[in-house]
Amino acid sequence: MEHGLLKKLICLPLLIVCCLCVAAQQDSLHIIHTTRDKTTFAVIVNAGLVAGASDRDLQVQTIAGLQHKSWFYGIGTAIDYYYLRGVPVFASVRKLFQKSMPLFLYADAGWSFPWIKKEESSFTGYTNEYKKGIYYDAGFGWHFKISKRNAFLLSAGYSRKTIIENAIPNWYPHNVTKVTYDLRRISLKAGFQF
Repeated sequence: MEHGLLKKLICLPLLIVCCLCVAAQQDSLHIIHTTRDKTTFAVIVNAGLVAGASDRDLQVQTIAGLQHKSWFYGIGTAIDYYYLRGVPVFASVRKLFQKSMPLFLYADAGWSFPWIKKEESSFTGYTNEYKKGIYYDAGFGWHFKISKRNAFLLSAGYSRKTIIENAIPNWYPHNVTKVTYDLRRISLKAGFQF
C-alpha cells in the first residue's frame, strides 16, 4: 500500500526524542554504574528497510532494556509499513562479541498488530477485520562504540510478520473468509544505542 515517505519519517524524530528523554533520566535514577559487571539501562533506536516479494518499505523501531556484560534483554515496539502497516510488539535479546570487529547477534519475537485505516479495511459488499499475527526478526550486526555508553549499530537479518484478515460479506455475515498474510522479508537497519 502506498504511504508518503514524509508521514513515515515524522515518526522517527518522535521516537528518538522519547528515547533520548528516557536515556537522559538515567543519571537522576542512579542507574549508570562505572564497573563493567553491573547491569545498566539501555535504549536502542533503529530505522531501516524491509524488502521481500511484496516490494520494500520502511520500518522504525525502539527497544528499551537492560545491558549486562555482553548481553542485552529488552522489550520493543516498531512501526512497520511493509505491505500492510502494523505495529510489532516484541521481546529482544542481543549478544555482543568483543573481538577485533565487534559483532552482535540478535533475535526479536512477539506479535504484529495491524494499523490499517478504516477506508483501507472495507470494500463494496464486505467488511474486513484485521487481527494480530506473529512477528520475529533475527540476524547479526556491527556495534561501533561512539563513547563509553553509546554505539552506532548496523544490522542485517531475516524478518517475518503475519496479519490475519477476516472478510465478512454484508449480506451473509456468517460466511467469513479468512486470509493470512505471511510476509517474509530481509531486514537492513541502522541505529543507535544510548
